[in-house]
Order: sequence, then structure tokens, then C-alpha cells
Amino acid sequence: MRKCRQQDRCGRREGACKGEKVSAAGSLRRRNNRKPEHAEGDMDMDAENRGTTKAGKEKWTARHAEMWKFLKFLFAGTVSSAVELLAHLLLLNVILTGVSGEVHSRIFEFLHMSDQRIILAYMISTAIGYAIAFIMNRKISFQADANVALSVFLYVLMVIFTIFANGWIGDNINTLFMHLNPALDAASNTTSALLQKIVCMIIPTAWTYPCNRFIIHRKRKEKVS
Repeated sequence: MRKCRQQDRCGRREGACKGEKVSAAGSLRRRNNRKPEHAEGDMDMDAENRGTTKAGKEKWTARHAEMWKFLKFLFAGTVSSAVELLAHLLLLNVILTGVSGEVHSRIFEFLHMSDQRIILAYMISTAIGYAIAFIMNRKISFQADANVALSVFLYVLMVIFTIFANGWIGDNINTLFMHLNPALDAASNTTSALLQKIVCMIIPTAWTYPCNRFIIHRKRKEKVS
């Protein structure tokens, strides 16, 4: 009997110890899983700041909708011009190095080009650059939903006009620089070529943006709120 009582007391003590250990382990887990109050406050503050920033951006773009479209148009033009320049250099110095010969055509004479390699590099890189600009402006800048075939046709017409206009503008700018400084040395010649390129990139914006905005990339469907 005494042995049974002692065993019973020992069993109760072991059970109590195990219960205390389980309770302590549960409390520790709850403490570890509990997020500090300051951390929750920081997360709420970050979420609030992100919401405020997004709301402020949407408010600004809604208030300056046309300016926002123009900025996106400039961004698309910058990206497409960078890709076009990279493609032109790659074609000219790597891919088309084996191409030689001259092309005699009034069109390319007007553009001051006769070397077949330069003409091919110019045509391919220009097509790539204008294609990227068309896609970015349609999808991002203006989010247009006009007929794609009609938009492409009008865009090609604008591109052809822009190419020949750039040729005429560049020729006249070069003539002006030669008239101002007939004895152009290598350094000034490089500077004048750079200025000519910059001017030929800026001036067409006077008609390319209105054409893209109001003729080529029109938005017919209004969003239903």
C-alpha cells in the first residue's frame, strides 16, 4: 500500500512538472509569434505613405493629363532612339562589315548617302527605332484603341515625311554652319555634326507629337466609371 501511494504521488508530481513545461513552452511560442506594437505601427505608417504617394501621383497625372502624356512620349522617344543608335552601330561595325558597294538613287542622294552598308544600317535601325516608338506610344503614352492597320499606315506616312524633312533640315543646318565658319577644323566639324543631330531630333517633335496624339494613336472608347 505504501509503495502504491508513493508511486501515485510521484506520478502526480511528474504530471505537474510536465504540465508546467508545456505551459511554459506555449507561452514562449505566443511571445515569439506576437508582433511588437512598434513594428505594426511602422508597417501601418509605410502602407499609409505608399497610399498617399499613389494618390498624389494619380491626382497630379489627372490634373496635368496632357503634360503626363507628353512626358511619356518623350520617354518612349528616348528609349527608341537609344535602341536605334545601338542597332545602327551594331549593324555598321559588326553585322554588315562584309557589305560593300554604292547605291545611286536620287532619294539617297537627297539624304547624302551612297554607301550600301550605311544605307542598309540606316534603314534597318530606323525601322527598329520607329517600331519600338509606335508600340510604346500606343500602349503606354496614349493607351490608344484606334484601328491598328489605319494607325500603322498613318504612322508610316509620318515617318517618311520626317525622314525627308530631317534630311532637308540637316542639309540647311550644315550649309549654315559652313557659311558661318568656312574653315571648319576637325573639332568644330564634330561639334557642328552633334548640334545638327540634336536640332534634327528636336524640331520634328513639333509635328510628331500632335500627329501621334490626335491622329495616329486616338482613343475612341471612354472608360465607364
